Amino acid sequence: TLEVIKFATTRYDKPIHYISTLSSAYQKDAEGSLSEVFPEASYEELSGGYAISKWVAERLLTEVKDRGLPVQIYRSGYISGQSDTGQANFNDSLFMLIKGCIQLGYAPNMAEKVSILPVDYVGQATVALSLAHPLRSTVYHIDHPAGIMWPDLIDWLNNYGYRVKLISIADWKKLLPTLPQDNALFSFLPYYLAFPDDFEMTQVSVAHATAELTRLDLPYPLIDDALLTVYFDFMCKDGFLSPPSTKKKITVRDK
Repeated sequence: TLEVIKFATTRYDKPIHYISTLSSAYQKDAEGSLSEVFPEASYEELSGGYAISKWVAERLLTEVKDRGLPVQIYRSGYISGQSDTGQANFNDSLFMLIKGCIQLGYAPNMAEKVSILPVDYVGQATVALSLAHPLRSTVYHIDHPAGIMWPDLIDWLNNYGYRVKLISIADWKKLLPTLPQDNALFSFLPYYLAFPDDFEMTQVSVAHATAELTRLDLPYPLIDDALLTVYFDFMCKDGFLSPPSTKKKITVRDK
């Protein structure tokens, strides 16, 4: 990030458009949602090297922004596969959680919104936002405002043909120490064993990005049966998942 700033301020000023992550967001609005604002001088509730290193990068950009250089930060949430082919990076925490739960046959009952956004939409939205006001300094959250609730996703998996039962987070954690090494969750055991039994998801504000994307005529894609079928058909075809023993389809509520 320092080298980018040096380049942007050499000979003549150049605006910086920086791809970041929602992991670095921590400031909340009056409703308790993560705000689309530049980071302050302390990182408060952030933990882990990844999130804090992203905060450091954003703070550097905030400093140069405060000195007059245009800076736009795009914090992305879950980025899923290509919407028409399903091709994706499966070395991803969400996909590994889904695979591990399918292998185990059980999933934690979490009231969590899964904010899946296809990678082609994220790319299109980011480029459009960067071109809309290239000299304006702002922060955008590139995240699906509705997403799909985790229990609804598990219901869809069962209707797709897998057999996954929702149980309490506490009961699910009791099963984890017995996992074989070939379970996708095995390498995440320290994280999930420390997972709070009363986990509550923090909401994400996307008001700024949504208003601009609406103006640019780029509505968020539906997370529906058609999209999920494309994704999971490709996962089975690629070998990331074993095909379900039975398969039927339902329509996920339009999001």
